[in-house]
Amino acid sequence: MTIRKMTKSLFALGFASVMLAGAASAQQLMCTERTALLKELNGKYHEQRAGLGIAAGNRGAMEFYVSEKGTWTILMTLTNGNTCIVAAGHSWQRVPIAALGPEA
Repeated sequence: MTIRKMTKSLFALGFASVMLAGAASAQQLMCTERTALLKELNGKYHEQRAGLGIAAGNRGAMEFYVSEKGTWTILMTLTNGNTCIVAAGHSWQRVPIAALGPEA
């Protein structure tokens, strides 16, 4: 993957993170210790990190975990160190990112 494609991917991921972070703040999040949560995602669901970004206002790091079977989880690690599940589901599909701008 080229630097340009990675930049586009991270931009799209960051935009999605900002949108999801706003929605998550309106709900009660399930938060726990990060290491235990990652062990559960990897062990039980075989999910691996597919992307990450910083939430608006530097409130925390958003991470997207996905598995080959299509399960997915979005985590937010807050500045206090707690990690929260923002959303989870199934039927994850990787899609190509559309080219942006005149250079595409």
